Amino acid sequence: MKRRCRARLKVARQSVKLSAVHQPVRSVTRRAPFLRVSNLMHKNDNNDGSPNVAPHLEDLALLTFSARFLMVIVMLFSAASASASPDDKLPTPAEVMFDRAHLDGTKAGDTLTYKVKRDVSEPKLLGPSFEDTIKVEIKSVDENNAKALTVNVFTGDRARDPRNITGMTGNPVLVFFLDRSVFGYASVAGGKRAYLKNRFRIELRDTAKIKPAKVAYGGQTYDGYHVRVQPYAVDGNKNKMRGYADSIFELVLSEKIPGHFAQFKIDIKSIEKGRPSFVETISLDGAEVVE
Repeated sequence: MKRRCRARLKVARQSVKLSAVHQPVRSVTRRAPFLRVSNLMHKNDNNDGSPNVAPHLEDLALLTFSARFLMVIVMLFSAASASASPDDKLPTPAEVMFDRAHLDGTKAGDTLTYKVKRDVSEPKLLGPSFEDTIKVEIKSVDENNAKALTVNVFTGDRARDPRNITGMTGNPVLVFFLDRSVFGYASVAGGKRAYLKNRFRIELRDTAKIKPAKVAYGGQTYDGYHVRVQPYAVDGNKNKMRGYADSIFELVLSEKIPGHFAQFKIDIKSIEKGRPSFVETISLDGAEVVE
């Protein structure tokens, strides 16, 4: 247990370094991006109560999970992972997300390209739908098989400054997905980000489901896992979430493909009439979820 806990802490510490991937140059302090979104989400509601986030939505890609949030996820998973999987033959969601060295199958010179596709129901409220890419370039590998990376988030007008990260074994796109999940949900459902992050953490630990999956890549089909969580579906405050509580967050991965993660999906919809919705997928180029 101690060894597993230490391993998860190492992954968490590495993940914290990814803050540079999402943090704009103008944000000098770690807290600045959080404060900016907090202000706009509480003040920019439309007359019908839905958030007016179109001018600011792309800033969500710049936000970071706090070091404390990632550390608490890891520590709590260490205590509860034995009961998180309904099948003893399956790993827990925590194990496949935080215990694995996702980049072990990569080498210097490799590039992982993830296609980002965002479909929105109300462009005037949520900004336009778009397709773009995230590229993770493996620059070098040290004696411990840890990687030095350059991460390029988006292209053209959406492009962020390239970020260089060293000592990585985990896939930085996982952190990007976690960011987009929590802050994307907050952008339409409202509420305090700290509360929503905490609920996401708890339900990812306690109620996330894992099942076998198949992933096609490079002309072959590999065994993998599908993880699904609805972190707000049983929340005591779900009636305050503008009908979005049943939103779904999913990922599919296989240890046989580069970077492990084949696809992430954020599906945010409201049961209240007239509320905007969006679906965002982040897919490894060349990978296909078979089942």
